[in-house]
Amino acid sequence: MRNLLMQKRLFGRIMTGGACLAVLIFLIAACSTDPEPIADPPEAAPLLITPVIGEGMVIAADTTIHVEPDGARIGTLGEGERISFMAKSADGNWTLIQASIGSNTLEGWVRSENVDKVTPTPLPPTSTIAAETATATPEPATDTPTPQPPTNTPTRVPPTNTPTRVPPTNTPTRRPATSTPRPPTATPRPTSPLTLSISLLENIALNDNDARVKIRFNANGGTGVYAYFRDGIQVNGPEYTFDWGTCKGAPMTLKVVDSGGSEVSTPFYVDTPCPDINN
Repeated sequence: MRNLLMQKRLFGRIMTGGACLAVLIFLIAACSTDPEPIADPPEAAPLLITPVIGEGMVIAADTTIHVEPDGARIGTLGEGERISFMAKSADGNWTLIQASIGSNTLEGWVRSENVDKVTPTPLPPTSTIAAETATATPEPATDTPTPQPPTNTPTRVPPTNTPTRVPPTNTPTRRPATSTPRPPTATPRPTSPLTLSISLLENIALNDNDARVKIRFNANGGTGVYAYFRDGIQVNGPEYTFDWGTCKGAPMTLKVVDSGGSEVSTPFYVDTPCPDINN
């Protein structure tokens, strides 16, 4: 009986120790589990724009030009200044414009409600005056004279001389002038393949926030008559100047098209300088 009681106590201690050991193993396993990786935040969606081409006018005083929607300020336009439309944001709240300030061409974003398109005034129609030819209508005679019988019958005297009929002088017939057709103007033909290279002429910081970049399109070959484009929008080339924020990269695609329809494009990237913080 005593041995049976000792066996029961020993069995109870073994069961208690086993339960503690199981709990300890579970805690170690839970602590050693690798944490789940935290997903990177999604990248900001790119700005969607719609190309818009036309001439416009600033309709609000002190209209601020930004390097991007709600971005750094790069200039100010006054009411009534002429601008060129280039694109509009997908929500319609911002418009990309190009304006001339002095000898510089400034490109940036403005609030859409501060600008408006200019509608050309139609010319009045040319009036055609039809020449009317007055046709005289003969008026009928009011009185018809009644012939009276002659009182005396005259004696007919034969003519002494018969006049000689002179033949009419031939009048020369005027012939209409014949116009000589001019040969059509020849379309220039390309003498060599069209090529394009870009030169960076200027890249300086104007102040703490604004930088100025000036590039040159070096086009050769083709027909020799070129048009220049930045990101699909035509610019006044071959030298092109624009303002950008300091310490920012300016990626773009530059293209040249000749009068024959040939085109060449190339990507281009400019790192604008940072102002000296010690000054």
